[in-house]
Formats: sequence, C-alpha cells, structure tokens
Amino acid sequence: MNGHEILSTLFDKEMCNSIINFANTLSRVTADIFIVMSRKSACFIRFLERHGIVSLDGDVVTDRILDVDLDFFRDKRIVIIDDVIVSGTTIHSIIRKLQEVPTISIQVYVLGVNEKYYCQDLFTYSDEN
Repeated sequence: MNGHEILSTLFDKEMCNSIINFANTLSRVTADIFIVMSRKSACFIRFLERHGIVSLDGDVVTDRILDVDLDFFRDKRIVIIDDVIVSGTTIHSIIRKLQEVPTISIQVYVLGVNEKYYCQDLFTYSDEN
C-alpha cells in the first residue's frame, strides 16, 4: 500500500486532499531549518516523508531545539510546521523567541486552524514599545 492509499484508509477524501495539498506546498518550500511543532506533528511529518508524500529540503528539528542555543538559527531561512492552530499562542511565542536572533526569514505552515479560537492579532508584528 502506498502513502496515498494509507491516507485514504485513515481520513475522508476532503482531509486526504488537504493533507496532500499541504505536503505538496511544503515540498516546494526552500528553507534551511524546518521546525516541527510537537511530537505528534513530527511523527505525522515523518510518516509523510517515509511514504513519499512530502520531501523537506533542509534540517528537520522539533520545537524542543529552541530550549538550547539560538545561534543555531542565525542567518537561516526557518519554516515552522504544525498540524493545527487552536489560538496561535504557541507559534506566536516561538516566532517571538526566534526574533531574538537575526534570521533571513520565518514562515509558518499549518494544516488546520480552529477558526473559533484562532487570534490573527497574535501575528501582527509591531515594533512600538
């Protein structure tokens, strides 16, 4: 059974298409570092990689790496990947932490968003203090 067939046994057709579109989008992204949020997201991305559904061209790490020296991220193109955003507070805090070092870019890719609780204002950057 190939990866697409496995997905079709686990998810309905609409979700399968969303996952495949998400994977295709990620496969076209150019980054030095892909930060995968949470262990379950890391397992999901690993499943997609193992079955040829996604191909990430860069170092793949989990958000736990943010607990060490942030110089690892200096002058890098960073992509944050998560399976779902509920409110956005976790990704917002990760972005704020990464802004402590000079990076080339920070992009966020998420498969699903909880529209009831998500707060777009968390991602509006203001340099006013």
